[in-house]
Amino acid sequence: MSNSCFHCLESVPKGFSATVTIDDTPQPMCCIGCQAVAQNIVEQGMTDYYKYRTVSAGKVEQLVPEQLAFIKSYDNEDIQDEFIATSNNISEVLLSVEGITCAACAW
Repeated sequence: MSNSCFHCLESVPKGFSATVTIDDTPQPMCCIGCQAVAQNIVEQGMTDYYKYRTVSAGKVEQLVPEQLAFIKSYDNEDIQDEFIATSNNISEVLLSVEGITCAACAW
């Protein structure tokens, strides 16, 4: 079996063992997150994603500190008032996310 995660293409940590059966073949996963997303892709009948992807998704660690600080600003309640609507104790947010490179994670 490959040492690369079938979902994100990162290395599978030594001693970690998780697979998802994709197109009748058990495929290695590097973490329970990739395992959960890949299993959902299989259950939704969307395994063609793996046939047509051309690159791996970027990693969170690749974000520079300025980007991380900007993202953290969304924790501010004054800023949240601009994009979160609350009714009957239920909050709803509508986001437009640019630059998504991992179609599987968007599903």
